[in-house]
Amino acid sequence: MSIIILYRLYLTIIVIYFHLFVKFCKMTVMENRDYIKSLIATKRMTLKTLAVKLSEEMGKKYSYDSFRGKLARDTITYTEMKKILEILGYKIKIVRED
Repeated sequence: MSIIILYRLYLTIIVIYFHLFVKFCKMTVMENRDYIKSLIATKRMTLKTLAVKLSEEMGKKYSYDSFRGKLARDTITYTEMKKILEILGYKIKIVRED
């Protein structure tokens, strides 16, 4: 085999591994939406109930549709996430990596 053919084969293999790596990374990263939905399920609560409780706690109107939209667009603020976790019985803990 010539050097050019081996080089092209080598590049093809690298591209395939790169695409598989990217696909694997996308599958293992849990989005906020999925994370919150899994926590809601463990509390046997609905998204609508969470939106109502969040409205009461934050003093701001969160309808089911607007809250679902924020989750879909991944535009939940840190304050909202903190309050959501508090409602669900969790808290955020920031730990320094050494």
